Amino acid sequence: MEVIYSPKNILIPDLFSAYNQEIEKTSWTNRSFYNLHTTDNGKASSCIRCGNCKMICPQKLKIRDLLLKVKEVFE
Repeated sequence: MEVIYSPKNILIPDLFSAYNQEIEKTSWTNRSFYNLHTTDNGKASSCIRCGNCKMICPQKLKIRDLLLKVKEVFE
């Protein structure tokens, strides 16, 4: 899986994956997955809204806004 460049080392695809799974079906494993990927990397709340992700996102997602949703669910 390609890691999107983030100055705060946020593993954006992995955090979105945990979020999507949590929205689909709440489970303790989703929170564990989120915690695993944020132990040595940035959390959704670490986002400084620099816009680097927006410039390279092939799907043109509003990543900064979506990270706020991820933060609400897991933090």
